[in-house]
Amino acid sequence: MSFQSIILRKEIWKSQRLLAKLCHNCLAKRTPILAQVRRNAIMTQPTTTTTMTTKSIQQQKQELTVTPHSKLLDSFRQELYQASQLNVSQPGSPSRSRWLKNIIFRRDARRRLMTNYQLLKKHQTLVSQLTQKDIDRLVSWFVDTIHCDDPRVYGNIRTALHILEDLKSGTLFPLAKFRLEDAEKMIYLVSELGQGQRADDLLEQTVVEKGWDVSMAAYEAAIRALSKEGNQNKIDFWLSHLQSLGKTLTSDIVRSAVLCRLTNNQLEAASEFLKQHHPGEELSQIVHRWGSNSHELLDQALNRFAIDCKNQGRLNEMRLIYMQKRRFDMSTVTVVRNMVTKSIYTDRDHLARKLLENTIYMKDISNTQLCAKKLIQWYISTKNLSEAMGVWEELDRNGIALPLDIMQSLLVNTAKAKHQMDTMRLYRKCKELYPGGMSSRARIYVLHSMVLSKEFQLAYEMSPEIESIMPYLDRELATMTARTMFSLCAHTGKVDLFERIFAQAEQLKLSVTHEGLTSLIACYLTLGDVNLAKAAFQAVAAHTNGPDVVDFNLLLRIIAMEDQSIKPDRIYEVLDHMSLVSVAPDETTLRTMLDFYDHKSEIRQVLFDKLLEQEKLSRFDQVFLNNIALMNLMETTGVANAARVLLANDRGNLFKSQKNKPILCNGLTFKILLDAATKNVRYANIAEKLYSTMRGLGMKPSHQNYEGLIFVLTSKGKIKKARRYIQQMEDETGIKADANTYLKLAHGLLKLGKPHLAKEVIMQDMLANDVPLNETVVRKLKYIESSCQPKRLII
Repeated sequence: MSFQSIILRKEIWKSQRLLAKLCHNCLAKRTPILAQVRRNAIMTQPTTTTTMTTKSIQQQKQELTVTPHSKLLDSFRQELYQASQLNVSQPGSPSRSRWLKNIIFRRDARRRLMTNYQLLKKHQTLVSQLTQKDIDRLVSWFVDTIHCDDPRVYGNIRTALHILEDLKSGTLFPLAKFRLEDAEKMIYLVSELGQGQRADDLLEQTVVEKGWDVSMAAYEAAIRALSKEGNQNKIDFWLSHLQSLGKTLTSDIVRSAVLCRLTNNQLEAASEFLKQHHPGEELSQIVHRWGSNSHELLDQALNRFAIDCKNQGRLNEMRLIYMQKRRFDMSTVTVVRNMVTKSIYTDRDHLARKLLENTIYMKDISNTQLCAKKLIQWYISTKNLSEAMGVWEELDRNGIALPLDIMQSLLVNTAKAKHQMDTMRLYRKCKELYPGGMSSRARIYVLHSMVLSKEFQLAYEMSPEIESIMPYLDRELATMTARTMFSLCAHTGKVDLFERIFAQAEQLKLSVTHEGLTSLIACYLTLGDVNLAKAAFQAVAAHTNGPDVVDFNLLLRIIAMEDQSIKPDRIYEVLDHMSLVSVAPDETTLRTMLDFYDHKSEIRQVLFDKLLEQEKLSRFDQVFLNNIALMNLMETTGVANAARVLLANDRGNLFKSQKNKPILCNGLTFKILLDAATKNVRYANIAEKLYSTMRGLGMKPSHQNYEGLIFVLTSKGKIKKARRYIQQMEDETGIKADANTYLKLAHGLLKLGKPHLAKEVIMQDMLANDVPLNETVVRKLKYIESSCQPKRLII
């Protein structure tokens, strides 16, 4: 049955009131947490005899202890030799989805293997049955997929070393031996952890004590770890040892030796070493060409070493090369560009972020901007705007300006994603850094974001410059501008602005006549002029193909304003007429009608039910319904209960038919609840929980929300936390604390009974931060001073 057939039944429109009851019995209920408990229950069959011999009891004990242990070993081997990759190659399955599934699968498998391995070690009879093949396979689970020079896999490396240490002890596995390849593997893994001294000890045990002939890769790993620690003496010892064996130094060993000398500020020694040892054609050419200039020789050689690190995936070492080059005033652009590109395209952008931190620390502005540019472009292309904003924030904190083109690109994308708070921060900063340099496209998207975030005053202040460039825009951008300006006029009632924009749109033939006249109706409704709104509705009928559902929704608002009270018959007539002209009510119609009725009325409940039944209800409408229900709950039971329902995140607490479904919300949801919670000191804890949840969902509070938190926390006695919120407000909103902000702090201190501290806020904090004292502040200061004076005794 359609909505119209339900809603047009006249019996529904009778004036009825239903008593609403709220059940408080289950508010404090909590679902018990189910814990998994390991049970070793033994089920025995009843016997006819009542006594047992000692032999039969011992036999049963052996069966009950040995069998589970044997099963443990079988289970361990079954897990050990299963495929190390999932078969997730179904058609249409995204490659990233397969990659993530394999990561999760391997992580869970490793966890089970280590659990069973620790259990096996408790039973010598079982662990002694593990073979060389079993140990090799177990170690491979933790090291086969390790990317070199990646701190994210250090946990797996430590686990593999633990297993190899057990093998090396020679007491646990009689069927397995500690071999040369195991020793080399240990040296490599310890070197990856950056433990140079331990790598040196292992290498010495292997080469000197056992006399094994280790590969050059083992020497490279140990010397690389020693180089990072700056241990020149040990490196020289192993270089001498290799020369005594008649082995040629590899490029990796030369690189580590040169970097170690540079770490110890031995520039000339590094140059001389490079002249003596330059394996490979490319290094030989560099030495031949630049041998007479030590500084240029090292500069070119380090570029070559950086390329080698990039090809080997050793990006952390590449980052160290950058820092050495920067320290000795060498060219760094090539190293930075190569490293950032390699990092972001190999899913290791965290290393690019580390490089960004290094460039900031080294005061390398040009390379900082280069890193930031590539990172932000990458994050924008992957729709990861929160990380892109994080990069910009890091530069902003350190007083480094982002190039205009990248800043505008980030600004437009945050506006498109409806991240209004971030858009406004970027707009203010861009206007400050590049006055007059912002493109038309960026300005229009900023205006659009302002209107969406209901910053109508700021949007109206910006409208003259947008109005002036509108004739020079391309058709698509001009159409977007006209619609945005129409929306601004509809919300502010600026008829004169509407007339100018409408005239330009008609002159440019943008085909927005119907939308413009619809906005004119809303404009007159905002002004409260019902007669002009009705005339505009008639103009829609006369100059277009007829009113659409948006116009009829506005007509419902006209009727509500005209009658001052709801007359069901007139609303019924509008809905009936919509049915006759084949205009179906939409979700906005239902939401408009929700505002007409008390939360206890029958028709309001029918509208709620009908909206919930919509299969393709947009997220916007879902959030709208949740907000209406939460506001009703707040009015009837208080803000504390409404906040608890939201934080419980069960939509069934709002609508009985929506059990175990999440409550979709937006910034407005939290803004309304925070506004209510920050009015009273007893709701301070609730306000903090709402704030934490809001931030956890990636939403950012408004300037007004922060000021409310500052007041309520100060009134609660949490003065340090309130001051931290002032700093956080400035960082996140881009708005400096003004007189009103400090007055909130002072007012909270007065409420706490500490007028002397309130006076310090005005006389010290405000003056220290160059905040001028306006009339309101002066009046408050006089009141505070009178409160501080001791009262006179009247005799």
